[in-house]
This record gives sequence, structure tokens and C-alpha cells, in this order.
Amino acid sequence: MSTSSVKRLLVTAHYHAKGILCRALPASKKLLPSFMIIGAQKAGTTSMFDYLVSHPQVLKPWFKETDFFNRRRMFSSREYQSLARYRSLFPLAWSAARRAAKLERPVITGEASQYLSYPEVPGRIREMLPSTKFIVLLRDPADRAYSHYSMRVRYGWEQQSFTEAFHREDVDKAMAETSTYKYRGLYATHLEQWFSIFPRDRFLIIE
Repeated sequence: MSTSSVKRLLVTAHYHAKGILCRALPASKKLLPSFMIIGAQKAGTTSMFDYLVSHPQVLKPWFKETDFFNRRRMFSSREYQSLARYRSLFPLAWSAARRAAKLERPVITGEASQYLSYPEVPGRIREMLPSTKFIVLLRDPADRAYSHYSMRVRYGWEQQSFTEAFHREDVDKAMAETSTYKYRGLYATHLEQWFSIFPRDRFLIIE
């Protein structure tokens, strides 16, 4: 079996384990996120998430990237769409209450998933979490694209040269939301979709 095939199996097993663990936990006793870091990918979102959850008033979710709202096949399932299913990914409310009492300040949770470039995601979030606030990090689009490409090469998911892979999206539009080196850097296009659904003051945008 090739290295890339092994890595794909490990990723699949990782998300399967996520589902098993989350279903075993009492969703009704969980917090819901007060904020989401929605991208852009390879623009410092992991660092921003780590900074935020290091604060005593912010509890970590079970997984940094829940990827709940952008998984098309899973989202077609009624069970997957449920608020309880999403809520199960977050910390227990009693943990937050205990820490809040100790700090004498409110305690929240949040997540960081690459939602920015998925046009269907803002509507899904509004239906389930209409009061959520969003953090967006933007990086030079060319630097972002090459960093994205390098990551995919590292994991064995990309075999073409950067030039070939970058221009592939011009030929095959259906790949724009899979390889996405160029598409995910069209920040204005993506933000317009979000601003059409959520008020602009819900967003903190950081370059």
C-alpha cells in the first residue's frame, strides 16, 4: 500500500473515531460555541485558536476543527444536521460553570474550521447558531496558495507541480472546492457571501 493510501486511511479512521466518541457523550449538557475561526486556510488559524484557548475564560472543544458544517455527504443526513450532534463536540456546561465561578467571569468555547470558502456554510450556521461571532484571518493569497500546496504534497495528496496544480482550477471548475489553491484565496468573494447572511459587526477580520 502506498504512503498516500495509508495516510488517507488514517484520516478516515480519525473522523470515524470522532463520531464514535461524540455520540457517547451527553450533548444536552454541552456548551455551544460563542465564536468560530472560519479561515482562511493556512493563514494562521491554528495559532489563533491556540492563543484563544490558552485564555482561562475559553474552554477547548473536543477537536479544533469540527468540520461540521462543510461536510456535504454527512450534512445530507438528518442525524448529522441536528444541533445535538454538533453540541456533543464541545465541553460540558458544568465544567464551564465551575471555572466561571472560580474566575468570577463568564467562560465560553469556540471552534476553528475552514468554513470561509464554502458558500453553503453561512446559511447552515445561521439556521442552527444565529448569534455566533466569527474570526477571519487573511494572508497574502499567493503565499497562502503555496503553503496549501506544500501541505498537500507533504501528505501525499498532490502529485503535480505547483504551476500545474494552480492552473488546474481554470480547466476543471468542479475542482475549485477540492484543490482550491486559487479559489480559497478569493477572500472578497467569500466574505460577500457571509456578509449577505450575517451582520458585518459579527466579524473580526485580521490580516
